[in-house]
Amino acid sequence: MNVVTFSETETKLLGLKFGRYNTESIDAAKLKNGIEEGKFDVVRIKTNCLDEFAALKLQQTGYPAYFNGGVRRYRVNCIEAPLPPFTQPEINFELYTGQHRDMLEQIINDSCGDYPMCYYRTPILEKRITKQMEAKCLFEFYAHLNNNLLYPNHYLWFMKLGSVYVGFIALYVYRDKDSVDSTLAGLLKSYQSMGLFPNILRHIRQFCREQGITYFCCGARNENMFSQKAFEKDFMKCEGVEYIFHAVPMLSAQGK
Repeated sequence: MNVVTFSETETKLLGLKFGRYNTESIDAAKLKNGIEEGKFDVVRIKTNCLDEFAALKLQQTGYPAYFNGGVRRYRVNCIEAPLPPFTQPEINFELYTGQHRDMLEQIINDSCGDYPMCYYRTPILEKRITKQMEAKCLFEFYAHLNNNLLYPNHYLWFMKLGSVYVGFIALYVYRDKDSVDSTLAGLLKSYQSMGLFPNILRHIRQFCREQGITYFCCGARNENMFSQKAFEKDFMKCEGVEYIFHAVPMLSAQGK
């Protein structure tokens, strides 16, 4: 079994063959075999920050790889931790089931468009992939895979201030782990200074209580102090850091 998973949406929309490798400790031999078996152009690698000799192990694959930052991971026990009220009474949430795709695309572009997936800043890829391409990829991915009608354990909610759509949050439910994991959230820039972000966290914690799920997990890039402070104010505790690397073997795109 290939340890590198084919990434269909990224491949379709970014014009290169993408794979993903998530691990707690890089196995250089298995990664190299996976890259060559799948003939990948780009592999996003996620490993624990305590993975000893990660850079050397990536070098052993024989393919160029670049560090792409870290993500601080947070968790809260939704049953035990106090649940504060919404910051404003007009806050409400609407479950996404395929409606208002144009609004979802607008919010993703506005809230995530400055630093969408960060392939665009990776050497070798910087002349092939743009921020606009990445933002489109994010939208297409979440618009399909987080449609709760199609995938019952995948959720996305619009956050609304009264009747105005101002943000969203996406998450996945892992009932076997008694947890949910939020992978992306955002607010329109014109609403980012209004103290609305904690409501997204509180909505998910309320959802967990209603569903009988104990843990809510999420993450923020190391440089994103705004989100980290919001997590910590809402009783979330950092449980570790994940490092992200981009390997760029370019096996399918050689000569193109």
